[in-house]
Formats: sequence, C-alpha cells, structure tokens
Amino acid sequence: MIPRHAGEFTIPAFSFTYFDTKTDQYKTQKTGPFNIKVGKSVGDTMLTVSTAFTKEDVKFLGQDIRFIKKDIKLKNANQFIFGSRTFYLAYVFGIILFFIIFLLRRKKMKENTNVMLVKNKKANMFARKRLKKASGFMKLNQRETFYEELVKALWGYISDKLGIPVANLSKDNVRSEMLNRKIDEQYIEQILNIIDRCEYARYAPVTEETKMDTLYKDAIKVISKLQQKLK
Repeated sequence: MIPRHAGEFTIPAFSFTYFDTKTDQYKTQKTGPFNIKVGKSVGDTMLTVSTAFTKEDVKFLGQDIRFIKKDIKLKNANQFIFGSRTFYLAYVFGIILFFIIFLLRRKKMKENTNVMLVKNKKANMFARKRLKKASGFMKLNQRETFYEELVKALWGYISDKLGIPVANLSKDNVRSEMLNRKIDEQYIEQILNIIDRCEYARYAPVTEETKMDTLYKDAIKVISKLQQKLK
C-alpha cells in the first residue's frame, strides 16, 4: 500500500473464503480492522489526491501496481523428477544404452583377442601405409629402397589377409592358400609377378615393366582386386 497523504486511516475488517484442497472443504479467514497512521513528509500540505497530484503523478498511478500475469504455468508443490514418467523413461533408456555399450565392448574385446582376425581387418590399412611410404621413396628416386618397401607392402598384405605367419611365407604357400579361398588364378599370378619384378629390378637394369611408377600402379590395382575377393 502506498499512502497518498498524511493522516489516520482505518482499514475495515474483511473476510476471505477459499477451498482447501487438503481437507476438501471451504474455509473462511477473517482479519482486521487495521488502524494506520501516516506521518507527514517534508513539504506535505495535507492536500487531497484530487488537488495534490499533477498530470504526471496521475499518469504514474496507472503503473505503480502491475497487473497479475495470466500466462503462468503452475505445477504441484514439492513435485520432483524422481518418480515421474520422465524419470522412468530416462532410467529405462540408460539401462538399454548400458547393455548396448556392454555388448559392443565385449564383442570388440573378443575380436581383439583373435590376432589373426585383427590383422585381417587391418590388412588393407597397413598395406596403404606401406604403399604411401614406397611412394615417398619413388618421388625421391630411391630405387632400391622403393622396391624393397613395395615388396614388404605386398608380402605384408598377403600375410595379414591370409593369416600366414611371415616365417612361413612362400610363393607356394600363398598360391595354395589363395586357391583354397577360391581366388582367381589371374590375381594370384599378378601379385606374385609384381613381387618377382620388384626383386628383379633391385639387382638388374630397369626395363619398361620394372619402372617404379608402373610397379606402384600395378600393386595398387591388384591389392584393390584382392580386397574385394578376400573378406
């Protein structure tokens, strides 16, 4: 309450009736009367509202008390997320997500224990790294190092993809294993032929078919073809 001028005022007694949701009954609360004594401020001449206020004061009177906001979303008091539908949905979702991650993790750990399976899956990636390294030597025109790295890339890919230990790698073993896996003989001969050409080029004069760029392109092609056949 904002007093407009000094004096003694009485707010009469009044009552308020409401419905109590806890007891399901209507209740009435009574209060008052109240006696209020408003002191005189400096410069107060005890004028009435109609004569004491200017136009600006009257304009302000329409703004000193704000209207009650109607667009208010109410919720029950002491309501927590615990026990709500949102809580149970989040709980169930969390459990499902946990089991999915657990199963995927378990599968990954099982696959990692199988060394040959891991090598098989990463054979193409390892071959690409070795081929990239060989490409670097080719750009530097380091012939012997290039041929050596290219041979390592091919033998390494065969070892990882077929699961043949490096110590047991031989042309006969590779040919036999690839035939068992139903690989076309033309692809078998192509990759073994590239290995022969690389080994020959390291110690013999360069010919058209043993040029570095030719061997490099042929190696990429045959690995790409075998990658489609060897899953």
